[in-house]
Amino acid sequence: MKKYEIRKEYFKLRSKGHSNNQCRRIIFAKYNFEVNIRTLRRWTQKLNKDDWDLCDKSKRPKKIYRKITDEIEEKVISIRNKTGWGENKISDFVNVSSWSVNKILNKNRLIDSPKQRKKRIKYIRFQREHPNSLWQIDHSDQKV
Repeated sequence: MKKYEIRKEYFKLRSKGHSNNQCRRIIFAKYNFEVNIRTLRRWTQKLNKDDWDLCDKSKRPKKIYRKITDEIEEKVISIRNKTGWGENKISDFVNVSSWSVNKILNKNRLIDSPKQRKKRIKYIRFQREHPNSLWQIDHSDQKV
């Protein structure tokens, strides 16, 4: 169940005359959703203060301050094509971080991906040949 539906249920219970503690217990029993009393007070205060649609506000930032413009992107690409420099050196000439320069270069496929090393397919076990006197016992000399 979504949060705004639980809030709606809480306000229905409040309008019927239930206390905050009773509403809290009923909501937990019906929907298995535990709410703190302070949260219930904050909900009622928010509803009384302004016209609230019982939904949470978006947490997305309203402005992006350091957005990369097309001019900066073109400048980074032109420097890369003329000189062949990497992201750290280009970031010194453009007022952008090296990470942003790296993003621009990757976006425009101007960075070679690292070549993968070839995996070793076959492993050959090496075993040293041991001298005869130590490891091989000559049984012909023994008496029975």
